[in-house]
Amino acid sequence: ALEEAILGVIGQLDRPRSPAGAARHAYHNKLFGRTPEQRARFRERVLGVTLDELKRVAKTWLAPEKANVAVVTSPDNRAVVEGLGMDIQEL
Repeated sequence: ALEEAILGVIGQLDRPRSPAGAARHAYHNKLFGRTPEQRARFRERVLGVTLDELKRVAKTWLAPEKANVAVVTSPDNRAVVEGLGMDIQEL
């Protein structure tokens, strides 16, 4: 399963793009300062992920006690959200 997930990520990184998609991708890379070297290092790190590393990261960052929930809905659903015991913050 881990190998399939890694191949899925690599497939997204390496997928062929339309000319417009390639231009958008290049624009975002430039905008966020992602160099070809950084992208190559990221790709290599993804390929090198082990199951133990994935478990460690999941335990550290996906702890249920650290979870947050956000709901974006219409004012018509206010009673439903309140019924779930959630705090409401209007933006």
